[in-house]
Amino acid sequence: MSISIKYLTIITAATIVLNGCSPKKYFAEDETLLTKMSVECDTRQIDVSETEEYIRQKPVRSVFGIAIHARVYNSVDPVKNNERRAKIQKKIDEKNDLLRIEHENKLSKLRTRARFYPKDSRKYNKYIEKSKRLRDKGYSEKTKKFCLPIFIQNIGEEPVKYNPVMSAKSAEQIRLYMCNKGFYDAKVEYTEKTKHRNTEVTYKITAGTPITINNVSYNIQEDTLRKYVLTDTLSRLFALGSNLDADVLRTESERITAHLKNNGYYSFAKNYITYQIDTIGKDHKADLTVTIEPITLDNGRTIDHRRSYISQVAVFPNHNGKQALTDGDDYYNDTDTTLHNFKGSPIYFVSHGGRDVKPDVVANEVFVRPGSLYRQNDVTNTYRHLSTFNMYKMVNIEFSPAPARDSLNCNIFLTNNMLQAYIFEIGGTNSSGNLGAASSLTYQHKNIFHGAETFDMKASVALESQNNLSKEQLKLNLNTQEYGLEARLYFPRLLLFKFLRDFFRDNTPRTYFSAGINYRLRPDYTRSMVNVNLYYQWQVGNYYTHTFTPLRLSSIHISNTDSTFMRWLEKLYIKDSYQDHFILGSTYSITFNNQSSGKRNYDYLKLNISWAGNLLQLANKKFKTEQNDEGAYTVPLVNTMYAQFFKTDIDYRHYLKTSETTTMALRGYLGVGLPYGNSSSMPFTEQYFSGGANSLRAWQIRSVGPGCYSVKQDAETELQKQFPNMTSDMKIEANLEYRFKVFWVIEGAWFVDAGNIWSINADDRRTGGDFDFKRFYKEIAVGSGLGLRLDFDFFIFRTDFGLKLHDPSLPEGSRWIMKDDSRFMLRKSNWAFCLGIGYPF
Repeated sequence: MSISIKYLTIITAATIVLNGCSPKKYFAEDETLLTKMSVECDTRQIDVSETEEYIRQKPVRSVFGIAIHARVYNSVDPVKNNERRAKIQKKIDEKNDLLRIEHENKLSKLRTRARFYPKDSRKYNKYIEKSKRLRDKGYSEKTKKFCLPIFIQNIGEEPVKYNPVMSAKSAEQIRLYMCNKGFYDAKVEYTEKTKHRNTEVTYKITAGTPITINNVSYNIQEDTLRKYVLTDTLSRLFALGSNLDADVLRTESERITAHLKNNGYYSFAKNYITYQIDTIGKDHKADLTVTIEPITLDNGRTIDHRRSYISQVAVFPNHNGKQALTDGDDYYNDTDTTLHNFKGSPIYFVSHGGRDVKPDVVANEVFVRPGSLYRQNDVTNTYRHLSTFNMYKMVNIEFSPAPARDSLNCNIFLTNNMLQAYIFEIGGTNSSGNLGAASSLTYQHKNIFHGAETFDMKASVALESQNNLSKEQLKLNLNTQEYGLEARLYFPRLLLFKFLRDFFRDNTPRTYFSAGINYRLRPDYTRSMVNVNLYYQWQVGNYYTHTFTPLRLSSIHISNTDSTFMRWLEKLYIKDSYQDHFILGSTYSITFNNQSSGKRNYDYLKLNISWAGNLLQLANKKFKTEQNDEGAYTVPLVNTMYAQFFKTDIDYRHYLKTSETTTMALRGYLGVGLPYGNSSSMPFTEQYFSGGANSLRAWQIRSVGPGCYSVKQDAETELQKQFPNMTSDMKIEANLEYRFKVFWVIEGAWFVDAGNIWSINADDRRTGGDFDFKRFYKEIAVGSGLGLRLDFDFFIFRTDFGLKLHDPSLPEGSRWIMKDDSRFMLRKSNWAFCLGIGYPF
């Protein structure tokens, strides 16, 4: 009760403070608050959201209609805060003056000491070198000082005083934007609506008839250049009949420039491309002429654009850019230059010694070759491939004119990273909604075999709280221990499959090999696991990532099982899932992600396919291996039954940025696993579950389903509360989350989650747990709730409060809790509290 009173007091006090700090508290009587702004347009060809950036004065931000940011800002007197800022800045300036004088005095003392010794003597050089280092280092200026009132005001937002002059300027800016989009007759008007000293502004766009492209012609005097441009017109970004859009024309100039740069025109720039538009007497139609101007020299003479060829390629494998700037030409005097022929292409390596990457490894990733035509794509691919080498912290590619006409020298500067490192990590964990703490120690070597291979050895330990459905579920009980040792090798190239290296070369292939052991001690059982994985990853274009795992080996041993837990499993078919098993299989996944800076809408899609046991089954049949007493084949070395299954799942997400501070995130998930052959059930590590911080947040983890299955007997109910381990073969889930900025680092979210798991195995004896097309939609669990996030940039701490709305475990007809119980929101059993790190999806 005392805790409730304390929280109630805090909330009440905060409400009184915010209500007392009106956004208009410091306004004059004739000043109003800009609370809302909208744009209306009479044509669908214009995305009105794009016009928002041209509006000079944006309304005050609000959350659920409350201008929290402005109220926080006004909780401190702005006039007094300005006085505080002036006093603090004065003190900072005085402090910096003292630091500057102190720094100059130190430099003066060092120079004075140097004068007591002969020039070029050891002592003289020592003090001169110290003075140089001190001068280059400088001194740290004090830039700010913490002040609580200023801090409070900074996390708020100054109230927006409505200014009609800014609205008039905004309307003119929107009209110019419409002209850029081809609507030269557009008119933009704005209306004001003021009530209770709050002003709403509406901008109304009358688009008119757009100017469309009627004809396109090209004016290019140079024959070779004209050939390259005209043969690429199928990629043109505009078509006959489309609007005369200045933004599209600008982007088309960039496309033509990129195309020409990929065909040898190193010095070509988009400013050589101009457009002539003729609209006279054409009734909102335009004849467009694309002109490419020749190069104009300083004396006024014009020359043609010429293509460039690569004369020489030089690689500097351990370049020190800072030292090169300091020493000038002397930096390159102490270097070893060797000529390396790679597949008939001579490449110079200019080195300062040290343990560099083998020349063949670097040369294989260099797409710029002597004698070839300059292509921008070759430069981009070289940069992208060499950047996958972890031992390089910087890759810089420069071109300079070569003595031969129309030739370029290419210099590739590679700056080394720290070769070896020890990394110690400690922090909190969130494993499917289970919170805990973990620490690890990692040793890393970034060039272990002199081929830019990265070797990692990681030892880890973790303590975790396995939540259950009892009344003590919110207590952090660290009842699970986990210990692991893992080694991983990363190769920035395709390993083993040499005949495919040239085919995949443009796709930045990478190879990973990992092996590890893991020991996990849970309250209900102990799990020992050995993993060996070999997988390849490559990029196709800007959005697609492929991962193929030809070798996936996992051996799992279960021991120390709790007798109560085993009795619970024996009532269900899932006991087979918690037995020892051996997995030898493969996986393939493809990921699409078109997220980019400044993009309002983007998508994420990941498709996974896994299969296991087929090769072992073929070996059993070939060698006619005998089955065990249970009718299954075992792996001789570990004497464990191997798993055989096929599994696939798809995860799709769509993100819609509805404003600068709000985002709508949608997610759909479908997964199916099918055991066959040597397995009667899916291994528990491969089964699906629902509920928890990243799933249905109105339920605790692994407490949903399968289907409409419900534990009815009292004894079983107690076991279910103690061991919420509902898993199955199929999962369908959908999530919607509306994210909005509150103020400072605080974000809010409103969410709706729906989904369930089902069994497709005929041996499953959980009544109502099987998937049936005729009734599965009636068994969708639905929950909703609110969340709070603290966004600290480097990580996001998340809390979610989920409320059950539709519970499939209840009898049919009574599953909509809100329909049958008017007090459903007050019942603790209908709520769930989740903690998490990062967004749920």
